[in-house]
Amino acid sequence: MATQRTSFAKLQRDRDKQAKAAAKRERRHNRDADAADTSEDAAPPVDPHVLLQQVEQAHRDFDAVLAPPGRPALDAVALDLPGFGATPPPDVAWGSPAYAEAVAGVLGEMATPVVVLGHSFGGRVAVQLAAAHPEVVRALVLASVPLLRARPSARPARRFRLVRALHRAGLVGEDRMEAARRRFGSADYAAVEGTMRAVFVQTVGESYEQQLDGIGCPVTVVW
Repeated sequence: MATQRTSFAKLQRDRDKQAKAAAKRERRHNRDADAADTSEDAAPPVDPHVLLQQVEQAHRDFDAVLAPPGRPALDAVALDLPGFGATPPPDVAWGSPAYAEAVAGVLGEMATPVVVLGHSFGGRVAVQLAAAHPEVVRALVLASVPLLRARPSARPARRFRLVRALHRAGLVGEDRMEAARRRFGSADYAAVEGTMRAVFVQTVGESYEQQLDGIGCPVTVVW
């Protein structure tokens, strides 16, 4: 009987140890779960992003931003605006307000508001979008965006003005006129042609004081 009592007592002690160990594991699990919940609360989901590029560039330029090496992919979409990348140009020359309306149409199919990152020309469109449709824009990130015209544009070079006058008079052919445009124009101007050149000429003279005054979302400017 003594042996049986001793065995029973040992069994009880073993069961008590097992119960204590199980309770300890459960407490540790609960603490880990509470910590995970706190971490999730402290880091809410990131807002979706929409990325808009500069003239003559495509959405592929944002690949490193969308999926940075060694980091989770960004919840974002990079758009090829009309006349950019794989998207055909508009039938007529658009200004930045028309491009903003095109982007607003795309955002109608997405969960909004979103963070809009615009580079160069894309930043012009982003400003127009935030001013005209503030309900769909959470914040703006503007990289290398010429927003204000501090002084009037300089007159074209004298030789260009001469060739242009001769071209208008029918004394110089289109080939020579185009060569002068490429020689005396900016790199961006020379890189585009047709409708997109007209888009460039139309938007390069825009200034955005009024739109900037009406924007209420956070704006980060990178230059």
